[in-house]
Amino acid sequence: MTFVSIDIEATGLQTDIDQILEFSAIIENTKNILPFKEIPKFSYTIVHERIEGHPRALIMNAEIIKRINFYLENTHQKEVIKAQVDYQYKDVNNITAGYCLPKDLLFHFSKWLNDNGIVKEKGKDHLVITPAGKNFQSYDKLMISKLPGYGKLLVFRHRGIDPTTYFIDWENDEVPPGLGDCKKRCGLNEIISHKSLEDAWDVIQVLRSKYIKNENKEQSY
Repeated sequence: MTFVSIDIEATGLQTDIDQILEFSAIIENTKNILPFKEIPKFSYTIVHERIEGHPRALIMNAEIIKRINFYLENTHQKEVIKAQVDYQYKDVNNITAGYCLPKDLLFHFSKWLNDNGIVKEKGKDHLVITPAGKNFQSYDKLMISKLPGYGKLLVFRHRGIDPTTYFIDWENDEVPPGLGDCKKRCGLNEIISHKSLEDAWDVIQVLRSKYIKNENKEQSY
């Protein structure tokens, strides 16, 4: 199975008014397990000329906001920012990264998916992907589906993958476990970075604990 682990950082939890600041994704193919340095990774900073949100979220994402400000301050042609931001690079860890306006994010994302072997299904005019992520269906999907191009460039399958389902302690849990609890229950460090690319990778790691044989686990992380 091929699925895409997705995580975003945003200015708050109100999906109708808050803004996406960072978007990251990692393609996982369960038939071809790759270490972090080799697995295809996508991480974009979303440029806003004005940012508003909840104080806690803004503090948590201060480093992202500093990046956005640095980018704006060092882009002398402001009309370029208003029209289209198009800056992309690829680093040694196979991360395709860049800056873009909200309106262009799904264009860049769908192109990256296609470049990495995700093609349109027969009879479809857009890409269809299986998403994975913590709280993806109830939060990330709602934020992303507001963006221009959703439904035309790509859509998410209704049946997504949430790691919580695999790590519920039905006898002792009063509520479903968070990602930190899931990591702890499969033997990983329970710390959550709240950085979108690292969180997307955490989701893959906890899911791998369910489908990789024990003797192959060390080389896959």
